[in-house]
Amino acid sequence: MIVDDYLEFRLLKYIIAVADAGTFTAAASKLFTSQSSLSAQIKQLEEALNFTIFDRDRGNVPTPEGAILLRFARECLQRRESVIETMRAVHTGSLMPLRVGFSSLIEKRSTPLRHPNL
Repeated sequence: MIVDDYLEFRLLKYIIAVADAGTFTAAASKLFTSQSSLSAQIKQLEEALNFTIFDRDRGNVPTPEGAILLRFARECLQRRESVIETMRAVHTGSLMPLRVGFSSLIEKRSTPLRHPNL
């Protein structure tokens, strides 16, 4: 398995939970999982990425690399939620997709958004 396959949304949530809670035990409780499972999964991710996400000797504060990953995790999950909300709105009809059309009277060569096969 390549490194890219290890970085799942679930693990991003775990990273955020540990950073916010300050301990693996408190994060595990919030995530309804065991502390040992949470710790093992983050450790496995650290091994795959080849860097430490949390400095366990300093109270589980993010390492410099971990801080970058934490910022990415927050942005990524926020963007994921935005995509889901947008797609739900399109599905329910509360947000209609933008449709662009042209009159048949306009010459095709004069339209800047012309498809290459037209």
